[in-house]
Amino acid sequence: MFIQRKIIITDMLNEQQTVKVIDLANILNVSVDTIRRDLKQLEQDGILTCVHGGAVANMTTAEQFTKFSGRAIENQDKKLEATKKAISEIKENDVVFLNGGTTNVIVAQQIIENCSNITIITNNASVSQVFFETTNVKNIELIVIGGKLDMEERYLYGSDCLSVLETYFPDVAIFSINALHSDIGYTDFREGEIPIMQLLQKNARKTIAIMDSSKLQKKSRKLIFGFDKIDKLYMDDNISEVMRKKYLNAGVEIL
Repeated sequence: MFIQRKIIITDMLNEQQTVKVIDLANILNVSVDTIRRDLKQLEQDGILTCVHGGAVANMTTAEQFTKFSGRAIENQDKKLEATKKAISEIKENDVVFLNGGTTNVIVAQQIIENCSNITIITNNASVSQVFFETTNVKNIELIVIGGKLDMEERYLYGSDCLSVLETYFPDVAIFSINALHSDIGYTDFREGEIPIMQLLQKNARKTIAIMDSSKLQKKSRKLIFGFDKIDKLYMDDNISEVMRKKYLNAGVEIL
C-alpha cells in the first residue's frame, strides 16, 4: 500500500537524502511506474523533489530557516577549515566580494588576519560588524553596499543594492551558499540574496564557493547556479571519497 511505501521512502530519504526509482522498485517489489507515481505524490506533499531517475529530499523548514545567529555557531570548525584552504585564492591588491551568510563572516576574519592591501565589497551586515570589533585592521578597505536590510539574515538587498553592485567587477567573488546537490546545483532560500549572487557571478573574474560538508546533497528553495558557474568549491575534509567521486562525475571538484 502507498502508506507503507511512503514510510519506507521517507526513511530512506532521511538517511541518504536521495533515492533512485529502480532501487525503490526492487526494494518494494513494485513496478517502476508505481514508484514514479509515489514520488510524484510525495513531491506534491512537499517531502521531496523529483529528478531524473529518482528524487532528492527537500530541506526541512528548520534546516532552511534556522536563524542566522544559530547557523553562526553551527559547524564553525568545518567552516574555518574550508575558509583557510580558500584564503590562498586572495592575492595582494585584489578586490573581493563577500555575500551574506555566516561563512563569509569567518572569511572576513581570516582576511583581516592573513591578507593586506585588499578591498572588500560586501552586502553582509555582519562582515561590517567584524571590522567594527577588530582593532588591528591594516591596509584593508571595506565598502558596504546599501539597500534594504534583512534583519533576520543580516544582509542588504534590493534594487538600490543591485544598481550599485552592477558597477563593480571584483577579482574574486566568494559565495556563502545554503545547499548543494549533485543532481541540481547550488540552491538557497534567501530570496533577496539570489539576484546579488547571480550578478556578481557574472561580474567577477573568479568565483569561489565556501561551504561546510553538512550542505552536501541538500536542496534549498531556489536554484542559484549550475555547477559551471562556480570556478572553485572549497569544503572541509569531512567528505568520503565516494561523495567526492560523485561530485567529480557531475563536473565538480571539491577542494
